[in-house]
Amino acid sequence: MIVKCEKCQASFNLDSSLIKENGSAVRCSNCKNIFKLYPSPPADEKQQTPSKSSEPTPVTALEIKEEEYLPEPQKYNVERHEKVFNEKRKYTPFKTRLIYFPAILIGLMTLGVITIEAYRPIKELYHLIDKAKILIAGTQAAFDFSDLEKMNSFALKTISHQEGNPLYGDRDFHIYSSLVFNMLLEHGKILSEEKVLGRLEYLDYFEAFDYAALLNVHEYWKKRFFDDPGILEIFQKYKRVLMQAKESTVTMGFPISEIYIWLDTGRKEGAFTDNIAFLLDSAPWWSGSVPSFSGLLYGIEPEYEYLRDLTLTGRSGYYGHNPISDPENYYLPRFVEDPWGTWFTVWLTKKTGQNYNQFSIDFDAGSVKKLMWKIIMAIVGVIIVQIIIVSFFAKRISRLVNRPITELTKGVKAVTQGNYDYEVTVISQDEFGDLILQFNRMTKQQKERLRLLEVPEIPQETSGSAGAVSS
Repeated sequence: MIVKCEKCQASFNLDSSLIKENGSAVRCSNCKNIFKLYPSPPADEKQQTPSKSSEPTPVTALEIKEEEYLPEPQKYNVERHEKVFNEKRKYTPFKTRLIYFPAILIGLMTLGVITIEAYRPIKELYHLIDKAKILIAGTQAAFDFSDLEKMNSFALKTISHQEGNPLYGDRDFHIYSSLVFNMLLEHGKILSEEKVLGRLEYLDYFEAFDYAALLNVHEYWKKRFFDDPGILEIFQKYKRVLMQAKESTVTMGFPISEIYIWLDTGRKEGAFTDNIAFLLDSAPWWSGSVPSFSGLLYGIEPEYEYLRDLTLTGRSGYYGHNPISDPENYYLPRFVEDPWGTWFTVWLTKKTGQNYNQFSIDFDAGSVKKLMWKIIMAIVGVIIVQIIIVSFFAKRISRLVNRPITELTKGVKAVTQGNYDYEVTVISQDEFGDLILQFNRMTKQQKERLRLLEVPEIPQETSGSAGAVSS
C-alpha cells in the first residue's frame, strides 16, 4: 500500500494490514508529521487510477506505534454528568460567588485605610518620645559628674544600712523616710504636724500616721547627713533642678508624671540582683505620686528586665524606652497605668564611675491611648459599613442576576418534563430578558415541530374471502 505524507508529500510503502478499521495514526519518518490513515475501500469500490511510469522508492523507515493511535471520540453522556452534578450538590451559589468581587474590593480598600490609620497613634507616640529625650538631655546636662558620684556613694551606704537595721523592718519606715528625706531637701527642716497633715496627699499609705514616728525617722536622716558633710546641699541643689524641669513641661504642653534618677551597678549581684535603687526624683514631699528617698530599692520583675538592658550590657549614653510593640500586650505599646493616668517611660543611661545612672521620665501617654481607641472604633465602623454595602450589593445582584437565572431554570425543568406550554416571565429588559425571550421562542418552535411530526396512523385494510367465480 502506497502512502503519501500530507505535509511533505513523501511516498512510503506500508503494509495495509497494520491499518485499523477505525483509522490509525502514522508518523512520517521524513518530516515527523502525524496524520490519520484509513484502510482502502473494497476492490469493487476502488476507482481506477492512471498508472505511473515509475514506482516510488520504498521507504521502510515509517514508524507506527500503538500508543500513538488517536483516541476514539467520546459522546456526551447526559445521565452520567447529571449524576456527577447531583453528587456534588454542595456548591457555592452563583449569587455568592458574584459578590466576592465587591467584597474583596471593599476589603482591600478597608485594609489600606486601617493600615494608615493604625500608624497614627504610633507616630504620635514617637513624637512624645522625642520630646522626652530633649527634656532628659537638658536635665542630665545640669548634673555635675563628681556630685553624681557622691550621691551614688550616699545611696549605696543607705542600702547597706538596711541589713540588720530595726528601722527598716517597720512597714511604714520607707514611707516616713521618703517624707522626711524630701522635706529636708525642700525646707531643710521638719514642718509642724498641722502643716504636714494639712498638705500631705498620701496619708492613706500609712497604716496610722504617727507624727512621733516621723520625728524618730528624722533623727536617722539627720545623722546620715551629719556623717556625710555637704551631701545635703548637693541633694537640695539637684532636687530644685528636677522640680524646675518638671514645671517647665507645663509651658511645653508636655505633661509628665515625674523625673527620676536611678542607680544601678550594672551587675546582677547582691542587693542589685533583682533591684535598682532610687537616687532622686522631682516629686514634692507632699505629692500624691509619693516621692522616694536615696537608696530605696525598686524590684524589677522578669517582664520588666528591659529597664536594665543598657546598664547590664554597659551601653552608656544611649536612650531606651518601653516596648512599642509588645507581643505579651497584644502588640500594643507597654503603657503603665495607675489611678493618675497612663504613662510611658523614656530613659538615658550614663556611666558614673563604676556605676550607672538612669535619667528617666514618665510622660502622659493618655492622648495616644485615646487615639488608639478612636482608631479601633473607626475600624469597627468601617467594617459595619462594609457589611452594609456588601449586603446591598447582594440584594441588587440577587434581583438583577439570580432571579432571571432562577426563573429560566424553572422553565428548563418544565420543558424537560414535556410542558412546552410553559412560558418564562421576562423580568428585565437586558441580556437576561433577551435570553428569556429566545428561550420562549425556542420552546414554541419546538412545540410546533413536534406537532408536525404527529402523523395520524392509517388503518390497514384487511382482505376478505375470495368471491365465487361464475362459470
